[in-house]
Amino acid sequence: MAESIGCAVHYTSLGYADGWYREADRTVCVRASLSRADRCSVLCHELAHAVAHTGDRGTSRAARELQAEGAAYVALAALGLNTARASLPYLKRWGDDDRMAAELDAVDRIASRLLALVDDAAETAR
Repeated sequence: MAESIGCAVHYTSLGYADGWYREADRTVCVRASLSRADRCSVLCHELAHAVAHTGDRGTSRAARELQAEGAAYVALAALGLNTARASLPYLKRWGDDDRMAAELDAVDRIASRLLALVDDAAETAR
């Protein structure tokens, strides 16, 4: 899935973060010691940054984090994975309900893109 958008993914030890996306070389790193579900959630969050925020200099960090986490939450819920335990506190750290509401169109657009990538990967695997 990540390869289709030109991203490399690495699972490794990380300092304070569970994951990150580096735009310069389109690399995603995810903390290897996370549970499988949490690795999936973090990967989806970082890929949301890759598909939506590459080259984006005009959107605030808070808005980008709300969009990425919201999109990961929605996309994974559509696939049957409940990430509320980690996602909801993360979202609250970056903004209140009004701020989140302002990002819902972007969340929907990004989640749709992530789900399309999953569909494409499933088609390729067949």
